[in-house]
This record gives sequence, C-alpha cells and structure tokens, in this order.
Amino acid sequence: METTDNELYSALIDIIKQESSPEAVEARNLMLRRISMSGDITPSRIPAPLNITEIGGYINLLENIKQDDLRNRMLASVLGVAMPDDIKEFQQSRPELFFARYACDRPECEQADTLPLTFYMRNDFLETFKDSLALLHEVGAMLPIYQTSAPRLPSISSQQPSQENILAILGHTLELAPTSAFINPEQDPLIVADNEGKTIVYARANSLQETIVLNAYVREEEGFAFKEITGKFIPITPIMQAAGWYMEKREDENQSKPYDPAASLCWRNITGMVPGRTTLASELTLLYTPAQITGSCLRDILYTVWDGAKFS
Repeated sequence: METTDNELYSALIDIIKQESSPEAVEARNLMLRRISMSGDITPSRIPAPLNITEIGGYINLLENIKQDDLRNRMLASVLGVAMPDDIKEFQQSRPELFFARYACDRPECEQADTLPLTFYMRNDFLETFKDSLALLHEVGAMLPIYQTSAPRLPSISSQQPSQENILAILGHTLELAPTSAFINPEQDPLIVADNEGKTIVYARANSLQETIVLNAYVREEEGFAFKEITGKFIPITPIMQAAGWYMEKREDENQSKPYDPAASLCWRNITGMVPGRTTLASELTLLYTPAQITGSCLRDILYTVWDGAKFS
C-alpha cells in the first residue's frame, strides 16, 4: 500500500508530539522554525513556474521594478530554503547562554540511590566546572550536584522572588547533593568538618596516599554532632574557587539560631557581575528571551543594579 508524503508527515508529527524528551522538543521547535521561514505557507495566486525560463522572467520583472528583496525571497521560495536574513533575525532573538545538562557524579555509598543522574548549569560556567570535576576525579573524588531541572522565570502574577532565588534563576547558585554528607562520615562522599571554628567541605579521595583526621559533622535527631574520622580526603574549596564557585559565608553574628552546617553545601558564582554596573536586565537577557522576561514579574525590577550582594 502506497503512502503519500502528507500521510508520512502527519505520522511523523504524531510520533514527535507523543514524545516528551528534550530531543523531541528540539525537533518540534526545528519544524516550527522551518515552517515560519518557508515561502509556501499560503498558496501562490499565480501558477507555479514550469521551467527555468519562467523563473528568469520573474527575476527580470522584480529587478526592473527594483524589488531586490522580493526577488531574493522569490528565489528562496522556489528553491525551498529559508532566507538568510530570516535565519539571522531568528537567531538574534535567542539568548546568548543556556542551561546545559551534564552527567552527575554518583559515587558508591549507602545513599547512592538518592543522588541525581544529571544536573543543570549555565553553559559558560559548565565549561570551567568540567575542569574542576576532572581534577577531583584524578584523586578518586566525586562531587554530586543537586540541580535536577533548569531554572524558569516566575510568572507575571507571582510574588517577587528573594535575592537568593533571583541568583538561582540567573544560574549563579549551586547546591551539592544534600544526601551526600552528614549521614555516615565513614563512607559519605562529602564530609563537612569543623577546623577551629571554620567550616571546610572535603571530598573522599581514595587515590590519595596520605590520611588525615577530621572533626566531621553528622546528623543527630534534629541537630548535628561531631565525629572524629580518619581517611583520605581533599578540600574542595580551592578547586571550586578556580571555577568561580565560593561557599556561602558562615554567619555567626546571629546567636539566636544555631549554625547550620548544611549551608556549606550551597555555593555562589558571581563571575562577571560588577557592583554598580551590572543590572538585572543585562543578566536576564543572557539566558531568557524578551517574551519570557516581559511575561515575568521580574520585569518590574529590570533596572535594579547589583551592589555586590543583591540587586537593589
């Protein structure tokens, strides 16, 4: 039984519509993009040219009446390709950066089943971060990341997000997997330890030769206790800072609340954000389209300026 082209196209579209993977979404976007740039979406009111001579007649007519742009569009339609200017215009409307997905470290441990398979990070930050991961892998260490989906802008009807959430929307925050530490320091892939009042995050590094003693935090009922452990560990701070990531500062000023060592799993990267110059608008346009930004409640604070700690 012979199947027409239209039937094949319809069957293909139905298959893609039912599939929800990122690849299928990209395929749908590509098809819509091609349709929007095609010259034959609506039927022509003149007969299709039968040969090259008739096409030449159209070219001569349009050149004589000084319609060079229309001539180029006509040729693109005849050839079944998109106009270069249309492609350029479409590409310019896309953000410069995006959130890339990358395989997450999943070391062998009793809580391995809780560790994510992948994480998302801004593509400009990810390129350098891969080098940090490689350095850790060389010493047998792993760094589970908890960022299971790409950030999205809040809707226009939403309340204004907190400063920390704004940084997350811009891809400037990173959280290490909460279950990668504090459970059993004897086997956890990450160890949060206290060193004379200073919190340091270590990764278990099985390939190192030297062992060290740590005063590790471990969860105990509703709080934390200390447990002295001996093993092969590497501090991750120098490696993370080389990629632009800095652990959130320990705040001891507020004595009404006990220090939460879990805060040491949260990191920031404010690379390229200049106090007094960087605006929220300039950061948003790197990652989101104008339509997404104007459809978000953040449009009301677009021209707030980064002061080194927040947009104000």
